[in-house]
Amino acid sequence: MVWLIFAFIVYSAMFLLVPLKKIKRTWFCGLISLIILLIIDNTFINLGAFEYINMKWIIWHIPLFYWLSGFPAGIILFHFYPKKVFWQLPYIVFMTLIFLAIEFLMIWLGYFEHINWSGINSFVLNICGFIITIWNTQWIMNQLKK
Repeated sequence: MVWLIFAFIVYSAMFLLVPLKKIKRTWFCGLISLIILLIIDNTFINLGAFEYINMKWIIWHIPLFYWLSGFPAGIILFHFYPKKVFWQLPYIVFMTLIFLAIEFLMIWLGYFEHINWSGINSFVLNICGFIITIWNTQWIMNQLKK
């Protein structure tokens, strides 16, 4: 149930913060985010780094509604990504800290568990995942402009 509420909050945030016209133009960023999330989380779950617990609906060891929340999260991430290079790294770090706070909230609530993992690992992994998502989205947008 908590993952359904989480997904509702993230989808609501997307519709409140990102104009529909931009959502229609950058929907593939949401798809990239879903793919990256699935690959990264599934890989590290299979390696025994962490696990989701108290799940009802799952897709490859990941709570379904958590995974689906990656779509609007990717769109939000890209929508607010600064154009000025100076602000790009601080923005990614800020977004990573938000995701880390959510992760620790889910640990505290009993829906996520670090096994052979730490918050530092999550911090670095989230930065890498965000960069991969943003770079792939920028590449696709450049291809569409041609």
